[in-house]
Amino acid sequence: MSKHGSKKDQQKYAKRLAKIDAEHDLNSNSRLHHDRSRNPIGNKLPNLKKQRHWATTLRAGSLIFVFGIILLIMVYLVSPISKVDQITIVGNKQVDRQGILTATKIKKRVTLCGRR
Repeated sequence: MSKHGSKKDQQKYAKRLAKIDAEHDLNSNSRLHHDRSRNPIGNKLPNLKKQRHWATTLRAGSLIFVFGIILLIMVYLVSPISKVDQITIVGNKQVDRQGILTATKIKKRVTLCGRR
C-alpha cells in the first residue's frame, strides 16, 4: 500500500471533492443572483431608513449653514455698508480734530480692514 492510500480511496476522494465543488459553484451562483434581486435593507427596516435620512439632512443642513455664514460675511465685506462714509470726532478738548484723524489713520471709503 502506498503512503496516501489505495487507488480506490483516491478515486472516491476525487469524486467527493468534485461533487462538493459542483455544489459550491451552484450555491455561489444562486447566491449572486439572489443578492441582486434583494430589496435594500432600508426597505426592511423603516427606522434605519429614517435614521439615515435624518443624518443626511443634519449633515447637509450644517454644511449649508456654515457656507451661508461665510457667504454673508463675504457679501458684507464687498458691499458699501462695510466702508467708512463719515468720521465724527466728539468730546475732544485737548487735541485738534486733524491730529486725531492722522493718528487713527482712518480714511473715507475704506473698509475697517484698511482695503478700498
